[in-house]
Amino acid sequence: MNKNWSTHIESAYKTLLKENNTRELGKFLANANEHMQRDWINTHTSLTVNLRDDNDPNGTGYDLISSKGLRIQSKFRGGGSLFIEQTRRISKKNLGAAASTGHVVPSLGECDVYIFTIPHGDYADPSKAEILAIPESELEDPKNSGFLRPRVLKPTRTEFGGRAKEVLEKLEGEIDAQ
Repeated sequence: MNKNWSTHIESAYKTLLKENNTRELGKFLANANEHMQRDWINTHTSLTVNLRDDNDPNGTGYDLISSKGLRIQSKFRGGGSLFIEQTRRISKKNLGAAASTGHVVPSLGECDVYIFTIPHGDYADPSKAEILAIPESELEDPKNSGFLRPRVLKPTRTEFGGRAKEVLEKLEGEIDAQ
């Protein structure tokens, strides 16, 4: 028996890759994605970010935080749809408009920017994935005031495509200006 889970994690990952089980791969890589995005941001931008460390048991709001306080929500999305809604416990905070789709959409103000890792079918090589950064303010749902859209609309995705470094550095600069 192994002394830790490393061998089993690698074996499970290789099996999911072989099976091309994209649904399970997405769930499996979600946590690792936070670490990958941290490293990508720290390498490709002027920001310094760390994993959130406040031990929020629900993992709400954001996953990464910059040294200047930029709150980053990390998402791994393999399919064509960049959904934002999620499964959260239904609580007083998550009743009504927050759960209008049957899932829960985040409230406006939980983070500053959403970063999506989009592997475009290659779940084995994170260096080939697209990194997409969209300011939270661009995701507000006009039909559900105070909450985000359940999904990123194609025009928004197009507008911010290829601009992750620029978006992150601009938002970080806005913190400096305050």
